Amino acid sequence: MEQFNIGDIVEIPSDFTDESSQLNFRGSFGIVRLVFDSEDQNEEPEVLFELSAETLRSIPTDFLLDCFENEVDWSYIVVPQSIVQRSDRPFSSLAVEWEKNKIGSALFWPKLDRIGELINSVFSKAAADQSVSPYQIWVEYLSEKLKFPFNAHVCFDYEEEDGILQPSDGVNVLSIEGWDIPLGVFCSVESRGQAFILPLQDIAAARTAGRSNHRILEAYEAWLFSRM
Repeated sequence: MEQFNIGDIVEIPSDFTDESSQLNFRGSFGIVRLVFDSEDQNEEPEVLFELSAETLRSIPTDFLLDCFENEVDWSYIVVPQSIVQRSDRPFSSLAVEWEKNKIGSALFWPKLDRIGELINSVFSKAAADQSVSPYQIWVEYLSEKLKFPFNAHVCFDYEEEDGILQPSDGVNVLSIEGWDIPLGVFCSVESRGQAFILPLQDIAAARTAGRSNHRILEAYEAWLFSRM
């Protein structure tokens, strides 16, 4: 069996039907984000790959809406390694990010009422400029609109080797500190005299953070959710 690594471009050359939706993913391609090696010899190893912009454009609207309503991933797919093969088709992470934005704007954000309107406003001025990542646009917006510093607490259960912060630990959020994929926007925080860089999605603002900060952070979290 062919072995795959994170970052490989792969495609599904033959019929592969999603059991729940009956959607056939034949011809779909994308980039490997995770490889699951099975410890059981009777279980086949799997790969999780992020679908290309071309593949995302081919997915039926009904399927996308059903995934959104049921909180099911629609931009990633997990498949047995045996049904995929390496591909030389061009893959652009930037194109994927903007295609997700296009789908979200058309199908998902309108369902979020005022939060959806805020998300749209973040991208309204930059709608024509797709030379930068949507994450960078959020970095600039959050840096400008959030009122720093503000209190928050950790809401993610980190592995022991990842650090000393635990869920419910209080932090003081100082600034926005860039982004990456797949963790999104990062923030600089301080806790018990120590400095940390955390994914913004791993913290929850305290009540004292203010209504405006809460609304902006809720919009960012909703935007992240609408891209899965």
